[in-house]
Amino acid sequence: MDALEKETKYISKLENDASERMYDLLVRHLENLYDKIPKESQNVKKLISILDKAIRDMRIHKNRYNEEQYNRYILITCNKILRYDTSRTDLKDLKMMIIDEFTNSEHEFMKKIPINYQINELRITHDTTYAFYLIDKLIKDKNWTGALYFLIACRLLEPDDERIESYDKIIRENLKEENIFKEPAKKDDDLTIFLDSNIIIQKLKNIIKSYLPSPAYSPKINLNSLGTQTIRITNSVKQEIKKFIDAELDHIKKELHGKDFGNLKRRLYETFKEFINKYYYDNEEISALNVQKVKEFYAKYPLSLEQVTLNKLKHNSLSKKLRKLAQRPFLLPEEGDVNLIAEVMSLSEKENCAIMTMDSDFISFSGNLKRELGVKILPIDAI
Repeated sequence: MDALEKETKYISKLENDASERMYDLLVRHLENLYDKIPKESQNVKKLISILDKAIRDMRIHKNRYNEEQYNRYILITCNKILRYDTSRTDLKDLKMMIIDEFTNSEHEFMKKIPINYQINELRITHDTTYAFYLIDKLIKDKNWTGALYFLIACRLLEPDDERIESYDKIIRENLKEENIFKEPAKKDDDLTIFLDSNIIIQKLKNIIKSYLPSPAYSPKINLNSLGTQTIRITNSVKQEIKKFIDAELDHIKKELHGKDFGNLKRRLYETFKEFINKYYYDNEEISALNVQKVKEFYAKYPLSLEQVTLNKLKHNSLSKKLRKLAQRPFLLPEEGDVNLIAEVMSLSEKENCAIMTMDSDFISFSGNLKRELGVKILPIDAI
């Protein structure tokens, strides 16, 4: 049997899978697609036509019972087509829409799919084909941090893949970073303290604990121990807390109903309002230049960021590990943390202030943050 005949029989098999709506079989048969149908094959056009029709049919027949499974199949099929035709913005937009629905995030149409979308896609598909392709491409482009980022994702999903160790060796041989050191601030009487969102979120979690049979949260934080110290909450922190409450309530309503859910919702928003009324500081708009400086600062420490990231992923389910990774594009701290540092950079020019936190993204780099960006870090256990 010659190569063309093999291709024809293979395509016939895929067409049968699609027409019979045996999408699980279709996805399995697509695993070695590129070995069987090279890009220069005369069968590519017919192949794409079959896969396009399969995607349309899956979207038509998707319902609340098969939605998660069909979304996985659609994303995998889209990726197969995009390897042959990278100009298909319709498929890129479809992928982003599916991932947005999955993550409940706001949708923005872009020609390139953002990094966090690519990681969230892995949460749905568990298909590392494109992620391994990206690692190879990023290594060729000498983007060592980017390659390390996707290597972490691939190692979570395919820890026994033989490519991982060889990629890891190449990446680490080329990654370099400056020394980091801790130099936490001390509580001074004239120090204005800006709370990291996790301080307030910790208190909100303890309220949630009283309604749900879940593990206890710790530590319990007593802000009264700060005495007469000036305490403030910035715009970015306010937004992060609100985002946390909305996300938690959306999740909790699946477990808690009726009066209990109503009472919990009321208590969370009342507590949020109390903190805002007491500590909110309506600061100036975040400086885009400062945000860029913060990102450039952290980009110098990829190996330390890797360790911080891996520590944050511990003791979580696979999906939650990938979700956490998606929130840290190229291992950088989450957007809210970057924004808070950028805000305090501006405020530090006018007064003696520090960020109070329990987050290793701040504490592990406290000495460098103070020296390079002029931002003091006050760990929660310093009070």
